[in-house]
Amino acid sequence: MAVTTNVKAAPGFAKNPEYPMTIEAAGGRCLALVGDRVLADSSRALLLKENTYPPVVYFPREDVATILLTTSDSQTHCPFKGDASYFSAEIDGEIIKDIAWFYPTPFAEAQAIKNHVAFYSTKASVTRLP
Repeated sequence: MAVTTNVKAAPGFAKNPEYPMTIEAAGGRCLALVGDRVLADSSRALLLKENTYPPVVYFPREDVATILLTTSDSQTHCPFKGDASYFSAEIDGEIIKDIAWFYPTPFAEAQAIKNHVAFYSTKASVTRLP
């Protein structure tokens, strides 16, 4: 079931109210791995579909191995979702900078991904299983 809202308060939606973004249950089990190291494992993950970007899996923070992650100084801003903060990971002695991101206080349109973490597919293998 897609998460929708009638609120279009985010600056991006104020300028572009037809911008396509949906958040729905990912369905099945989702994993984020580096090699054989599990960074996240969830049957409660969300799938964010936004404009022409590839869909992104957002894992509930409780299903993320935060013991392997450290908060990064990096931050970015999305006019549709809000301000993102980043995690780096140390896997087998290797630091993987900004492997994941999260929105501590997302805009109303993206509240469903609050307390969720997403991983860059170029830095971790993110898999959706049936």
